[in-house]
Amino acid sequence: MALLRFLVFALIVAGAFGFILYHIAKFSFFINSPKSIAKKDSKKLRQSIQHLVSDLVPLTDQDVELFSLNRHEKRERRPTYTLISGVYKSIFHEPLMAFALKRYRVRDMVTLLAKTFNHEFFYLDTDGVVKVYHNGEELGVINNEGQLMNPQRNELLASIDNIDVLRLNPITIQKREVGKLLNPVYADTVNPRAFHLMEEMNEREKVLFLAISFYHIAFEIQ
Repeated sequence: MALLRFLVFALIVAGAFGFILYHIAKFSFFINSPKSIAKKDSKKLRQSIQHLVSDLVPLTDQDVELFSLNRHEKRERRPTYTLISGVYKSIFHEPLMAFALKRYRVRDMVTLLAKTFNHEFFYLDTDGVVKVYHNGEELGVINNEGQLMNPQRNELLASIDNIDVLRLNPITIQKREVGKLLNPVYADTVNPRAFHLMEEMNEREKVLFLAISFYHIAFEIQ
């Protein structure tokens, strides 16, 4: 009987301790600004996929058309967030992009790191507005309509027409259609190609193309 009372007491104490830790973490989250959280997350997310990054192969123009929507992932659930990390491969199973996505539960906020052999993109989503960074430099903002904008000039940089009824959604870079992204609803093969009918792009256009495409692909993860 004494042992039973001790076990009950231990469970109550453990539950209370967990409750306190959760609210301490929640309070700490709210008193930190999104900017400070993003700085910490970018470092932690980078560390979480370092073992995947070392295996990546260069994403050439030819490999873009071989990029598959299939991903290999693992999930880690914590009291205040869920972390999803993994890799996207080509249709020939070559690792092309490593990613780590962190969804917070106590606040409407998501951070995402997407990394290829030559490029790193970091996304900070707060209340539906997404700041995008490329190799550590601010690239633009993705608005509620999924358009990548230059907020200083109010200039449209890139967009993907996310129309559910279409099989292939047009990708537009600075008012020029450069290709199409497969709607995941119509992914009817084991290893579906993500991109179709690609046009040639200069280096600046490639960066914008990758930034908007990785956002649309990775943010589909639930």
